[in-house]
Amino acid sequence: METNNISEISNTYCYKKKNIIAITVYITLLTISMILIFLSIYLKNNHEIQIWVGSLGFILAAVSILLIFTKSKMTVLKATGSKTDTHYIYYPDNEYYNLYTVLEKKNYEQLNKFSVKSSSGLRMAALTSKDEMFAAVILEKYVPYKYESVIQPIILEKEDAFLMCEYINNKKSIDGRA
Repeated sequence: METNNISEISNTYCYKKKNIIAITVYITLLTISMILIFLSIYLKNNHEIQIWVGSLGFILAAVSILLIFTKSKMTVLKATGSKTDTHYIYYPDNEYYNLYTVLEKKNYEQLNKFSVKSSSGLRMAALTSKDEMFAAVILEKYVPYKYESVIQPIILEKEDAFLMCEYINNKKSIDGRA
């Protein structure tokens, strides 16, 4: 398997699925917005309320339509059907060899010893499943205008994937961005 980035791994191990619950919610919002718009037409006694209700209806309609087109699909793992997420964690540039060694030797508890930066030239891109039974990791280095993979993807399953997901969730709760 020759892949260059996390999106190619996602294309290999995942597929897009319609998020029926999200679509239902967005269509409900769209229906409410239409009711508000029609209600504003019949509020002839108070023009100020008519304008506010109509404006709210149009704004809600625009947001609903935008959400239907952008958030109605989710990426799920082919093997289990579990939803997936992509995370990026940034490290100092000089930690490349040490990070690579930890990932190759599967010493995931050692990852906590690395300092995390807000952004830098070295990042770990990870694709994880919500059930924490799958993770794919790539180290990427910044070259002008993009990040390029510097190692082959590391595919983790079961216990290794759980440990990686635990590390990422820990970083996310501390940093809020992983």
